[in-house]
Amino acid sequence: MTAVLGDIVLAMLALLAAGVLADMVMRFETVRKARRRRRVRPAAAAGIAEYLAGTGTVSRPGTAGERSVWLTVAIEAMLDLRGDERARLAALLDRLGYVARQSILLHARRVGIRRHAAEVLTVIATPAALSALAGGLDDPDPLVR
Repeated sequence: MTAVLGDIVLAMLALLAAGVLADMVMRFETVRKARRRRRVRPAAAAGIAEYLAGTGTVSRPGTAGERSVWLTVAIEAMLDLRGDERARLAALLDRLGYVARQSILLHARRVGIRRHAAEVLTVIATPAALSALAGGLDDPDPLVR
C-alpha cells in the first residue's frame, strides 16, 4: 500500500513539473512575441505612413513574425482610412502577398484560423480578397461564411 501511494506521489510530482515547464515555455513565448511587436511595430507604422504620403516605398517584411506585426498595423490603419488612401493600402497588401496568404488560410483545418483569414480579407476588400471570400461561402462555420 505504501509503495502504491509513493508511486502516486511521484506521478503527481511529474505532472506538476510538466505543468510548470509548460507554463514557463508559454511565458517565454509571450515575452518573445511582445518584444518582436515592440521592435517591429514602429517601423511598420512609419513605413505605411511614408507609403501613403508618397514619400517612401515599402520593403517586404522578412520573417513570419514581422509579417504578422506588419499585417496587424496595416489592418488597424485600414480601419481608420477612407477613399484613395485605403484603396492604395489594400492594393499594397495584395501586392505584398497578404491577400494570397489569407486566401490559403481561409481553407485551414482550424476554425479560428479560417475566421481570422475571413476577417482580414473582409477588411482588405480588394477584388482578389472578395473572390477568395466567395470561395469560402461553403464553409461549415457560420462566422467564416
